[in-house]
Amino acid sequence: MNKDKLESLVKAIVKETLEIVKESDIAPLTEVITEDYHHHHKDYRLFEGNRHIIAVFEDNSRLKFEVHFRDTHGPDREKWRRKAFSKWKTLANEIHGDVQLTEVGNPVQKSWKSSFEEALKHPELQEYIRHSPHHKVFDDAGYPAKVQGKPQSCIDPVNFTKCG
Repeated sequence: MNKDKLESLVKAIVKETLEIVKESDIAPLTEVITEDYHHHHKDYRLFEGNRHIIAVFEDNSRLKFEVHFRDTHGPDREKWRRKAFSKWKTLANEIHGDVQLTEVGNPVQKSWKSSFEEALKHPELQEYIRHSPHHKVFDDAGYPAKVQGKPQSCIDPVNFTKCG
């Protein structure tokens, strides 16, 4: 098979997969999926979008995470996103390849979906994942319910007078 035929076959497969994803119930994901970066495996497909990395499995179920870019800008963002893509795939491959044995010695193989789920929780991947857009600065634990989540009054530590 020559290079042109192989490239056209890969493009056709990617286009077909993107059509399946676009027709799915997760419409917002279609905006972030690009044809440029993908990995096709017989049991799953990985797609790299602008801010998300998505794994689509045989049963059309999906796992995704939003990439946390930290202080990366320009071309470094693409490298960082690519590293996140690669790290998730590598961790899932390691987890999937680590076959456990039952009490009687039979191998228990994890599914690819459970391997990717477990990889999402792995500490090495956490630096790439955006967990939530808002973080609490102070914990409200220990305060009465009527004042939790509300701004506290400001007291000047020198004169012990209220600010503002």
